[in-house]
Formats: sequence, structure tokens, C-alpha cells
Amino acid sequence: MTYLRTSMTRDYLVSSGGNGRPIPRILESWSASDDGLTWHLRLRPGVQFHDGSLLTAQDIAPRIESLRDSIFAVSRVLSARPVDDLSLEVHLADRSSFFVEDLAAVYAEKAAGTERIGTGPFVTESQTDTQLSFRSFPHYYRGRPEIDRVEIETYPDLRNAWTALMRNQIDLLYELNREARQFVEAESSVQVSTLLRPYVIVLGFNPSRPQLKSARIRQALGMAIDRERLVAEGLQGQGQAASSFVWPKNWAFDPSVAPVKFAPARALELLDESGLTTVRNGNGMPSRLTFKVMVYAPLARMALALQRQLARLDIDMQIETPNSEDLVRRMATGEFDAFLFEMSGGPSLKWAYLFWHSKGPLRRSFGITYGAADASLDKLKLAKDDAAVRAAVAEFQLALANDPPAAFLAWGEIARASTRRFEIPTDGETDVFHSIWRWQPASGGAN
Repeated sequence: MTYLRTSMTRDYLVSSGGNGRPIPRILESWSASDDGLTWHLRLRPGVQFHDGSLLTAQDIAPRIESLRDSIFAVSRVLSARPVDDLSLEVHLADRSSFFVEDLAAVYAEKAAGTERIGTGPFVTESQTDTQLSFRSFPHYYRGRPEIDRVEIETYPDLRNAWTALMRNQIDLLYELNREARQFVEAESSVQVSTLLRPYVIVLGFNPSRPQLKSARIRQALGMAIDRERLVAEGLQGQGQAASSFVWPKNWAFDPSVAPVKFAPARALELLDESGLTTVRNGNGMPSRLTFKVMVYAPLARMALALQRQLARLDIDMQIETPNSEDLVRRMATGEFDAFLFEMSGGPSLKWAYLFWHSKGPLRRSFGITYGAADASLDKLKLAKDDAAVRAAVAEFQLALANDPPAAFLAWGEIARASTRRFEIPTDGETDVFHSIWRWQPASGGAN
């Protein structure tokens, strides 16, 4: 509920476009010094908090400095100093091309007693464990919302939520699972909006385990997987095959650079060259390689499809299904051969550094030693222009292919279902939930 409330009532300094480029929001513009250590930020004039007061640089400076404590920030902020009411000067400890991307995690708010006040399109009226109620903010800087009130309610299961949608008791079903989507899309009174999720499904490896230590064996595992078929079977066709960790829509991504393709014959050659020959153990399946994979529960169907594919090459992938708490603990401590999980991979490039640099703040999420991508990620962090970014991204893609820390499998889809009482702007890039402030009642509809 906290995430939903924040989405409705807060606004970020910048946002990430579908292509990974930062888009001005509360920040109107930004520029850096030649050495990249000093940034000049300009706020959009006239932005109001929900209490009617104007947003100033004095409100934003401590929010930017809070990046020091964020595990989701790459840039090391030394200070953020207001220059005037609408301008700030920020000093970094070292050059970081990710700084503006880091600002996409900073939203505007201020304290008023025990309350925190935002600048977003809606104001919170009430909140319980199962319900949220909002009213529109008439002075929202991007324009007053057409909808006067929004209420969010949780349901015990999809069946109850779907029934409420059919009875016009609700207008948006926030999350439509894969099993129900085909049925829902056939209902003429409902419109379904889909969006590629910026989370890549990965088969992550622990190279400290003897059977996965060789980069050649990890390469073979990546080549043994038919990702298109995996999307069809594991995601019921609701997604896109991944060829790398980099978000496929990012402006700097080059799909022609070191894509990992389905090549079972080459995979067998690599396994043979690694000395892995098929062995028959009693009545068990013939196996040349055995490893265990911890599976995140929502990906159980994909795990079974993956297991079937690898078995065709006499690779015995044994599935474990620990509870979420145990899975996270074992990932952090390195108590695994492999894991099947989702990782943030876009739209921005900073996720590559956060996860795959040996000093990345999120590296602690899974206890493995991996530094093959450090050089390329250092170049990406220090990049001064688009050409340098593209070159570094290409080098990063190549590093992942030559010494893979994981097999990157697929990008899943988000599906939302809504009634036709509203005209909902869709551009294929923006989540319809985040565009509620732009919804308009359809002819004859009520707000």
C-alpha cells in the first residue's frame, strides 16, 4: 500500500523514459561541470505542495543528500546546496554518468508535524490496511486531474476482484495474472493494457560451485536454452526473450553485440570440451552435469519448462522451492548452485552497475564473486558522452557473454484490466496506473 500511495501523491525529480533517457519532471534542467564533479540543477517554477506552499531548492537539497544512504544509488553525493529558490549545486565524490538516473529515485516531499506532504496529482484522504482514498489536487503542476476521487481497495483473490470489475464496482484491476488474461481479453466490456516489465528473469549462477566454476560451462548452459520457447511455455507467450541483461529498449543497447542464442550443438561441444560426458546412474536420468536451482515461486512454470529443455542435453537441473525468506537469505549468503529470479534491469543503465560491478551496492543481494564486467562498468560510470556510453554498454554485453554470471532468459509483461467508462491514454511505454491523473470519463461516464 505504501508504493501505491507514493505513486498517487508524490512526484519525482526526473523520470525514466521507455528508452532509458531521463525525462524532466520537477527538475526543469541539469548540467555538469567538465570534470563531472559539480552538477547544476534547476527546478520547475510554480510547483506546489499539497498545503499550497511553493516547492523550493531548500526543500529538495536534503532529499538529494539522502542518496548517500540509498543502496539504489551509484553516485556518491558529497553535498547539495541551494543557490537560490529554484537552483541547486550538487557536488559528487567522483564522476558518475548515473547521477541523473539516481535522481529518478528522489521525490519531493516535506514534513508537517507527523505528516509528509507531497506534490503529486492526488492528496490522501484516508488510509486503512486494505483501502486508500484520494482526492485530486487542483494545483498539480502538470494540470488538474480530470478524476476528482480515486479509491484503492485490496481483494482476497483475483476472482473477487474480477467480479467487482464486471459489476462496475471498480474501474481498474491492478494486476491481471497470466492464467486469467486470455479469458479477460475476450470480454468486450473490458480493455486490457500491457507493458513490458523492466525486470529480467535470470538463471543466476554461483561460480564458486565446482560444477559451475568454468565460464565455458556457463556459456554452454546459456546456449542450451531456447528462450522463445521458454516465453511461450513458461510465460504463456506474455513476454519477450532476453539476449542480455540490458533493457532491450534502452537507447544504448545494441542487439547485435554478443547476443546469446539458442545453439544446442555448440553447447554440447563446449560441455564435451570441458570433459563433461554423460553418465548413467542406476535408474536415474542420464546426466553430464547436475546442479540445483532455487526457484522464486511465481516462476515455477518457467522452471519446469527450463528443466525439460536442459534435460535434452543430459543436464540435470534439480528444482528447489524454498520460501521467500529462505530464498533471499541463501542468495545473500551464497548457499546455492543457481537461482531462478527476477532482477531490475531497466529502463536505465544504472542497474547493470548496481548488480554486476564487484562494488555494486546490490551485489550483496547474492553472495557470489564476479568481477568480469568491472572494467566495462567503470567506463560506463565515467562516460562523458553518448558515444562513450554506447561503447561501454557494448563492452559490458560482451563481458556477460564471455564470462556469464547468469543466463538472461526473458522480460515478462504487466497486464492491467479496466472498464470502458474512462478514456485511458496508452502509449505502450507508460503504466496506465501511473497515468490515472490523465484519465478522462468516456462519453456518459462519471468521475
